[in-house]
Amino acid sequence: MYWVEKPLVLFFFVLLSVSTVRASNADSTLSNIEVESFEVRLSSRVIHVQFVVASEKVGKTVLVEKSLDKEVWNPVTSFTSIGDHNSSNSYETSIIDFPEGVLEHYRLIRVDLFEDTVVLDSAIIRRKSLKNMQLIPVEGKAHKEVNITYDSMVSSEGFLTVMSRSGEIVEEIEISIASGYNRFKLRIKDYEKGDYLVTVLDQNDNKISKRLVVYK
Repeated sequence: MYWVEKPLVLFFFVLLSVSTVRASNADSTLSNIEVESFEVRLSSRVIHVQFVVASEKVGKTVLVEKSLDKEVWNPVTSFTSIGDHNSSNSYETSIIDFPEGVLEHYRLIRVDLFEDTVVLDSAIIRRKSLKNMQLIPVEGKAHKEVNITYDSMVSSEGFLTVMSRSGEIVEEIEISIASGYNRFKLRIKDYEKGDYLVTVLDQNDNKISKRLVVYK
């Protein structure tokens, strides 16, 4: 009985010790870093990433990941820890923007020397769903028709409305909005001379407007 019980007891003790060390390491990931701020900012076609760490121990790497649904995350960039420190240190970089959605989620993940990970902070970028609207008179029919062009981040049903300066809705047209470039031909032959506001509204209540001036 002695030779059977001893290896079992020893094996159990080793498992318990490994589990305890692993748990201790996981706790260290939570307690050995203090983040002051995390910012992800879109400027023109560049995304600026910056975070400030007040103090850190046994650090290895900090990862930045992106997701559209907060379920599937993809790597964006990574930073190598400067090592143990007790004074504020700023990490920052700029990357080319590749738009994927109207709302993009970012998270900051810390990896320590024991390969334990923890999510430190999160941020979002909210993009304009509709943009680059232009009103272009149709060549040879400037007083009769105008092309309305714009870009959309997503496909959607929506409305195109034309409102006079007095606030009267002159037209409200149901439209289908495609992802990418859109063009719609608006007949203005029967419009009275004056200023109008042309608005495109998608099913998510995103909208874009442009002033239309009708000459007679």
